Amino acid sequence: MKKWLLMLLVMFTPAKYLQADIQARQGVIDFKHWHLSPDGIFALKGEWLFYPGKIYQLRDLRNERLPEPVSFPVSLLDCKSLSDGLLPTQIPGSCVATYVLELRGLPEQPLALFIPEMATAFRLFWNEKELAAGGVVSDNPQAFQTYSGHRSIDLPGTDTSGVLILQVANLQRVSPAPERDLLLGDAGAIHNFYNSGELVQALAGALSGIAGILLFLQYLTRHRYERCLWSLSLFSFSVMMYTFTEGFNVLNWFISDPELHWPVSLRIKLIALNLFVPCLAIWLHGYYRISFPAWFLKMLWCQLLVVIPAFIWFPVVWLAALEPVQILFNMISNVLLFIWVLQSPWYRSKEALAMMLTVMICILTGLHDSLVYLYLIRGDDWLHIGFTVFIIGQIFILAVTRARKHARIRRLNYNLELSKAMHQKRVDTRNKALMHKVSELETINDELQYLMKFDDLTGLLRQNVFIKDCEYRLRSSAIPGQVVSMLVLDIDRYKQISAQYGYLAADQTVKDIAGLLDQWAVGENYSVARSDSESFALFALNMSEEEALQEAEWLRIRIQQKVITMPGLGNSAVNFHVTASFGISCSLSEEAVSERLFKEAGLALNRAKMDGRNCVVSYSRMLNDRRYPPPGVIVSDDVRL
Repeated sequence: MKKWLLMLLVMFTPAKYLQADIQARQGVIDFKHWHLSPDGIFALKGEWLFYPGKIYQLRDLRNERLPEPVSFPVSLLDCKSLSDGLLPTQIPGSCVATYVLELRGLPEQPLALFIPEMATAFRLFWNEKELAAGGVVSDNPQAFQTYSGHRSIDLPGTDTSGVLILQVANLQRVSPAPERDLLLGDAGAIHNFYNSGELVQALAGALSGIAGILLFLQYLTRHRYERCLWSLSLFSFSVMMYTFTEGFNVLNWFISDPELHWPVSLRIKLIALNLFVPCLAIWLHGYYRISFPAWFLKMLWCQLLVVIPAFIWFPVVWLAALEPVQILFNMISNVLLFIWVLQSPWYRSKEALAMMLTVMICILTGLHDSLVYLYLIRGDDWLHIGFTVFIIGQIFILAVTRARKHARIRRLNYNLELSKAMHQKRVDTRNKALMHKVSELETINDELQYLMKFDDLTGLLRQNVFIKDCEYRLRSSAIPGQVVSMLVLDIDRYKQISAQYGYLAADQTVKDIAGLLDQWAVGENYSVARSDSESFALFALNMSEEEALQEAEWLRIRIQQKVITMPGLGNSAVNFHVTASFGISCSLSEEAVSERLFKEAGLALNRAKMDGRNCVVSYSRMLNDRRYPPPGVIVSDDVRL
């Protein structure tokens, strides 16, 4: 950081004269008494011969008396009091004048002169030869043309003495430039001094251009979340326009005929001056919410919408007269702006305050013409420093703003990632719980699906599923002409078993018989189900009625022989036997209907109960036996017991 500061100080330190100033006496400087070093630069000060109200050349001086000398440099020609009906030549020493200085004993080395900006028309002669001119020197307001700028010119190398004649004119009714030194020195040193000034001014213009580009880039990168940044960009553009117009006036950049284009430059310069304060205030008001009085904002909008278009059409004479007024108005507006910024909350305006400080420096240095007119500061030494401070301030503000934005974005990203992780953890926990619930529901659903098909105690099919399964087997597996059989059995005196041995013994009886029936119904042609609490149903494909009776009888004997064991207390156990009654119904496969077969087998079972239980009854034989009541008689609960 120190290295950069040192470089800036070296770059922008104003040039100093290497030798003491030469003092003229009675309009004469004799270099026999002064030593001029090869790189020396002198300021030609002292007593010059002064001819007020006259425009003389060397030949005109031969018949003139020597006037009283005046100290040079002086404030040149104040013409503000010139009235419309009075010629400039009628006001002695006011609007035109001639200065004369004789140089003797010049060294043989090449010499040059540096003519500073005098904000007036001038012509400089060396003896009878015109060395330089700016504008049109005349005491006629119609012929007069002003000029603004610096010049460096070479003196003829063969002359060891000569007379400098400086003609000046100022008919603009404005204050002249302040006292500036006319410099004499080695030609190389003078040209280097002049070129360094050009370089500094060009650097100021380049920096202001960079400022404009920088602020436009700020607009492009920040317009999504900053309000009224267009005004800040317009302010930067106005600074750039002002700098280039100043460069044109001071350095005559790229213009071969400055007198012709000076009015356009002045018009652009005043428009840029009018953009300074309104654009800055609108940006501060819009983005930082800094409160300004309503009348002040209305005045600024009026300045933007009315004054600037007016400056496009105003005559150049009016513009030249309005320039000091405009500069003074800008200075007052900036002071008010600065005061209102200081009164705003600090947490909302600290960046705006930094911006205001740099911008006020920029504006004060940019208005150096008016300030030097008023003898406040020397504008040459302040212009490039002010713009440098402005650029540094802009870069600092941009860097701070970018750092704050990036820090805020990083903080938001961190909070977003943290919130995302927390929510993801919650989602994972909820998903895990949800998956567990889904798994439980799937298990319950599987259990429900199982219980809808199978009996929970025996694992056999339920009656409704059994009927559908039988119907499916009849339609898919049965061969036409085959006989199918339906067997229905009921445990005898089941309620008595439950009452005598308990419901656990009754359940054990059901499970044991179900196991026996399940072992019997092995193969694709067989199906078994629990149709009621103590009833079972069996279905067989390709089984005749005789075979069905034999199978039923075999099952009845096996059930009767089976010992039902019920564990008791300690090592004791309860053993008992049960019997079962069977009903059979048979039919050809193409005529069979599972529900009808089941119903007919149930009627045959009722006949078996009525015959004393523990027997097998066929539905077809029951119809042929007159001992049985007609089909459809319902067996009472007493009989089933």
